[in-house]
Amino acid sequence: MTSMIDPARTVAPESGNVPDGPEPPAPTVSVIVPNYNKAASLTDCLRSIQEQTRPPVEIIVVDDASTDRSREIAAGFGCQLIALPTNRGVSAARNVGAAAASGDVLFFLDSDIALAPEAIATAVRTLRAHPDCGVVQGIYDAQPLHDGGPVGVYKTLFEHYWRRRGAGVADATLFALTAIPRPVFEEVGGFDETLRDAEDIEFGTRLPARYEIRMSADVLGRHDDVDRFGPYLSEHVRRAVGYGRLLANMLAGHRRAATDTAGTQPDGRRAGKKTVDRAAVAAMLCCAGVPLTLPLVAIAVELIAVPLLLAAGFTVVDRGLLGFVRRRKGHLFLAYFIGMHMIMHATQLVGMAVGAAVATMDFRRHRRGSTAGWRRILHRAVTVLFVALLTVGLVTVLHGQDWRPVRELAASLDLATVYLALGAAFTINCVGLVFGVLSWRALFADLGARVDPWTASRIFFVGFLVKFVPGRFVALPVLLRLGKAVDVGPVRLASVFMVSWGIVALTGVTVGLGAAPAVAGTQTWWLLGLAALPVLALLIRPDLLNLGIRTAARMFRRPAPTFAASRSGLRRAIVTQSLSWIISGHHLWLLAVVAGAPPGRAYLLCVAGFALATVAGLVVMVAPDGIGVREGVLALALATVLPLPLAGTVVLASRIVSVLSDVVVGAGGLLLAQHLHRRRRRPPTAAPATTVTLGG
Repeated sequence: MTSMIDPARTVAPESGNVPDGPEPPAPTVSVIVPNYNKAASLTDCLRSIQEQTRPPVEIIVVDDASTDRSREIAAGFGCQLIALPTNRGVSAARNVGAAAASGDVLFFLDSDIALAPEAIATAVRTLRAHPDCGVVQGIYDAQPLHDGGPVGVYKTLFEHYWRRRGAGVADATLFALTAIPRPVFEEVGGFDETLRDAEDIEFGTRLPARYEIRMSADVLGRHDDVDRFGPYLSEHVRRAVGYGRLLANMLAGHRRAATDTAGTQPDGRRAGKKTVDRAAVAAMLCCAGVPLTLPLVAIAVELIAVPLLLAAGFTVVDRGLLGFVRRRKGHLFLAYFIGMHMIMHATQLVGMAVGAAVATMDFRRHRRGSTAGWRRILHRAVTVLFVALLTVGLVTVLHGQDWRPVRELAASLDLATVYLALGAAFTINCVGLVFGVLSWRALFADLGARVDPWTASRIFFVGFLVKFVPGRFVALPVLLRLGKAVDVGPVRLASVFMVSWGIVALTGVTVGLGAAPAVAGTQTWWLLGLAALPVLALLIRPDLLNLGIRTAARMFRRPAPTFAASRSGLRRAIVTQSLSWIISGHHLWLLAVVAGAPPGRAYLLCVAGFALATVAGLVVMVAPDGIGVREGVLALALATVLPLPLAGTVVLASRIVSVLSDVVVGAGGLLLAQHLHRRRRRPPTAAPATTVTLGG
């Protein structure tokens, strides 16, 4: 096969033979720089291109709707500037640049990388020396472009090492600094513009198998990487979710046909990696497994052997990386590097799992035929299995318990006291639920749903009672029909429920953290102030919640809410929902005190613990109304102030009170709202006619 950029050349120069005929002209190179808000590094990037020993024929900067000074900087270098009116992602920016380029070779360079002077010349020599090579990609230098701190140094060292280790013939394409002949790029068809992450890896899966992918350690660039932990973690998780989605789509055949035994598709394109780097996979799993298995120590101290064995496996399998870091930065930084490495690999593994799960659900949703029935069956099967395992667990735990404290309590309490305690607990919980209704209504009105309070209450109570409906999907058409009847579209309705659920979960966890002093001891009251920080931060900057929801939607490739709540609306919702948790938690405290718990020590444990346990139950979707999950958390907490059988009795009484108050408040509120709504729509009754006789 002949080279795509050098058709006259049939013998590689290192063979010692000289081909017949004149030397073909050297190919021209176009450098394409996609950019989005990289003004801090764009100057170094463009200067490094101009200082190449083999200058390109053109530098094309495709600015993806930046909001910083990027366009001014590019214009100052005399580059060909293509300014996109809207942000379309790196895939679209690269495709636009390739379409405008005139060179024989397209050199894609990210705008946060400064090339070594010989980078372009080395890439072209590699393409000419290997006729089968279709892609030459470089590696990051071990020295970052700008030394921004330990986070950036960690990421740069790690990426330099694993890219250098993969030098030679590779299996995946990475387009941070990559040269590709124009005919090869056009044959593949460019980048998939629906992807904002893993787009370069997906490109490689469509590259015909007859082309080699080469990683050259001599094509170097200094990378200006993320230097703060928060943004790096966010970027890392987002990319991991994208990789997981891509992997699941590839395995499910969503993007390509089934592969044959040779590892290529029937049309000759790549099926993905030809070989698996087992050492790299083992190192990743061991490294990620250490933080993921550390919680096992809470079950039994002896289980600390699991993360220790995984840590030992990581040090053995990836000893080359650890030795490289130690030689570059010393033992102290090596300790920091290992900690960061474990956190990043754990989040990457979880993110890839989440992305694969989301892609699998999307794939099944788009398959021919109805998949809703299968999803309902699966959900019900998992729910039944969960309830069965819960029952077995309860029988196992309760069997053999000493129930004498329960019998003694029952003998000491008269029936009137029991009824009075249950009635008071029921009333308290109803009041707390009413504050929850007020929180939701505040959001509903704030997000532009211009309906009367009783109509808003009808919609809320239908959604509220969904937790008692098997499968939970039955109420969705009812909710949409109610919203449509009052001119509230499904997007706005979904936005209200999404923001409301975020407030419920966040305030519940925050209030729940107030139980920490009761568990840790009286000397840790400062934890109360720490627990209040998230809610205080939201009260000061409530728009952070909108930002968090949009970020989560973007990570999971879901449309973000199109309506953002105002600061005043969010503050009202946060305050009323926090009061709802605090008031409702008092019913559990009352029941625990009646059962013999010390009032002072049990106060925070019950009031705050109830919120945390309820949120835990909400998160576990297969548990109907959180049954079992909430009870387990509360029983463990109350066991610190009551014997376990008494704690279980209090938790059971709390569940009965909660169900009754939910039904009474939910059904009663729904009926009242419907009744008042109908009354408001009823036309007024005409007054009887009055005959007036005028005297003559």
